[in-house]
Amino acid sequence: MFRGLTALAFAIAALPVYGQIKIGTLNFERCELGKGLAAVKASCAYLSVPENHDTGKGTVKLHVALLRSTAKKPAIDPVVFIAGGPGQSGSESIANIHHGFVDILKVRHVIVIDQRGTGKSLKLSCEWNEDEQLDIDDAAVDRLLREAAERCRKKWETSVEKPDLAQYTTTAAVQDMELVRIALAAPQLNLAGFSYGTRVAQQYAKRYPAQTRSLILDGIAPNNIALGADFARVLDQSLAANFSRCSGDETCKARFGDSAATLKALQASWATRINLKIPDPRTGLFIDAQMSLASLQTVARMFAYSSEYAAMLPLLLDEALKGRPAPLLAQTHMTGESLSDAISYGMQLSVMCAEDAPVYKADPQDSERLLGTGFSKVYTQQCAVWPKGVRPVDFAEPLEGALPALLISGELDPVTPPEYGDEVLKTLTNAMHVVVSQHGHINLGRGCMPKLAAQFLDTLNAKSLDLSCVKKIKPAPFFLEFTGAAP
Repeated sequence: MFRGLTALAFAIAALPVYGQIKIGTLNFERCELGKGLAAVKASCAYLSVPENHDTGKGTVKLHVALLRSTAKKPAIDPVVFIAGGPGQSGSESIANIHHGFVDILKVRHVIVIDQRGTGKSLKLSCEWNEDEQLDIDDAAVDRLLREAAERCRKKWETSVEKPDLAQYTTTAAVQDMELVRIALAAPQLNLAGFSYGTRVAQQYAKRYPAQTRSLILDGIAPNNIALGADFARVLDQSLAANFSRCSGDETCKARFGDSAATLKALQASWATRINLKIPDPRTGLFIDAQMSLASLQTVARMFAYSSEYAAMLPLLLDEALKGRPAPLLAQTHMTGESLSDAISYGMQLSVMCAEDAPVYKADPQDSERLLGTGFSKVYTQQCAVWPKGVRPVDFAEPLEGALPALLISGELDPVTPPEYGDEVLKTLTNAMHVVVSQHGHINLGRGCMPKLAAQFLDTLNAKSLDLSCVKKIKPAPFFLEFTGAAP
């Protein structure tokens, strides 16, 4: 009876592709996810859930979106997109990976949830002062980090909503997701987690195994790691591999020489901050900028996330070393603004201070690495003044069993390296780990990966997939000039 009603509900949702529809108890209205030309047409609804699942106190209005399948009779088990961060909004970030779901949508609906504390589910945003963007080794950084977290906490403690900041954790989000499943009358969920979202997916599957049909994990974070603890080591590893790729290319090597040595030289020369003005790359108007270690860290780290941006790094670093820092600083400016808009920092602190700070161990070698000891300072200073939720005793234990799983890693990922995927694979007997050569973070949308993901959801047998097409996914060629790569 239940499965019959579920099938009917999801079949009704087949037409039109977006607009008003009721599925289960949720009334969806026409909406768009994302901004501008990249916006995705969808149907959106809200589901009220308890802020505190243990006591039932408080309410959070979860924003839930539906990307509707083009099938006449969609499968009754939808795919749930789980964004990264922590702190990214599903509805704001789905446009960036939407292409990865094109084949999946031919059979199944995709559900997009703004995790509590993000997007339209009470985004716990914080404001930062521009003059506080200091190098991580500055003597004042500990105080400024702590004061920034205190300001954010007080902002929300005195707001109209007065959220209990200790309740905005992965564990609470997993319970929210189960209530969404019940509201949709879906018998099971296929979970597609990205970056931090892979943690959410694993935690849900641990607590609701019967309700979990499959996992697609892209940019994998094992349950037992502390977010940020390994970032400095893994970034250096990723940059070294990217620069080695340039050195192995005769044209790139002739143009830029040893990019690793160039980065080291800039790391030393930019240790002392220098203020200057550069043209805003979008408006042409002059803006304040700062040659600093922090600027170098921002660009190197964020550009290592994808081969398209990594392809520009040798050029940006070479220009900066030759006394032309404006292009690199312009990218720092745009990257900083983009990150500020994309991340709910309050939610991020609620997650990290409850789940990662308890197991964080500083690596003494980080002081010699590009990122330095920044994350140690964040944990020490900001988590000291931020409300902390409860971390379940089995939180760090791995997901085990025969749950069908497709694991995806980028060979040069600067935050979740393939070794993390190998770690998760050890305890999953019905899983396959696909490593996309010479690419970085998040790869579902590349090459034949959308097709493979859809095939996996149909067969629930990742080991049977023909992975020969993955070898055809090539990285972007290096930029030799700002006009692009060699013809």
